[in-house]
Amino acid sequence: MDTPRFTLICCSVDPAAAEALRRNVAATIGEPLEFDVWDNRGRKVGLCDGYDRCAERTGGESRCFAHG
Repeated sequence: MDTPRFTLICCSVDPAAAEALRRNVAATIGEPLEFDVWDNRGRKVGLCDGYDRCAERTGGESRCFAHG
């Protein structure tokens, strides 16, 4: 499988909001997208730590970080 050009990383405690973000971006970006969510419910790690963990497991050429 080819590495996607774009990766969107979202740190969230609201799965419905994260899914809404995924659907919105997927419908408007115009090309394949990798989407990774750090579900921080119960984990309560810092935002940057959640982003770092997702960045380690994703591979897009460009990464966008969002809080949802």
